[in-house]
Amino acid sequence: MHLNFRRAFNRAGGAAVGASVLAMALVQDGGAQDGALVHHIVIESFAFSPASVTVKVGDKIEWVNNDVVPHTATAMDKSWDTGQISNGESRVVVATAAGAIEYFCVFHPHMKGEIVSVAAPGHADAPGR
Repeated sequence: MHLNFRRAFNRAGGAAVGASVLAMALVQDGGAQDGALVHHIVIESFAFSPASVTVKVGDKIEWVNNDVVPHTATAMDKSWDTGQISNGESRVVVATAAGAIEYFCVFHPHMKGEIVSVAAPGHADAPGR
């Protein structure tokens, strides 16, 4: 299922940077392109680690909850949300367009992170294309 990064990050991802809104689409739970990397974000001790991750379009981002309490990864503008991630569970999204987004846990708002997605060489979003 393809999602608009800004509008539907209630399930997978979204971004607003300064005054401009970045259209960043995602695929939830799979669909990465060949050669794509999986970037793991561990939720532990009420923190996202790493707090900031840079990915290429087509890469997967996986949040894994190692805390005993549930968490979420939710866009600051609330345009997307992974939903509750309980202990031992994970959620995966695939970046399908370039952009940046800050996110937090709705249950623990002090928990914050950032995803920056850059265009892979040869991708339609790459500079000069």
